[in-house]
Amino acid sequence: MPIVEPEVLMEGSHSAEVCQEVTVRVLQEVYRHLIMNGVVLEATVLKPNMVVAGASAEKASPEQVALLTVRTLQRSVPVAVPGILFL
Repeated sequence: MPIVEPEVLMEGSHSAEVCQEVTVRVLQEVYRHLIMNGVVLEATVLKPNMVVAGASAEKASPEQVALLTVRTLQRSVPVAVPGILFL
């Protein structure tokens, strides 16, 4: 089973909201290319990053990280993808 593992790095001073915007764009583009290349999404698993602020920025609360991460996945991951895992 192919694991799709795009990642937005935590380096920098960006906010969690900026991380969310970038992660949405990255995931949408990755899935656009997977679909264009005939990848069967039902046979993949997504291993995304959590939506967090940059390492040198003010930390987001665990509740905010959870909310932003779930909202990002809902906006970006096709429903055909059978699983999302965090390690």
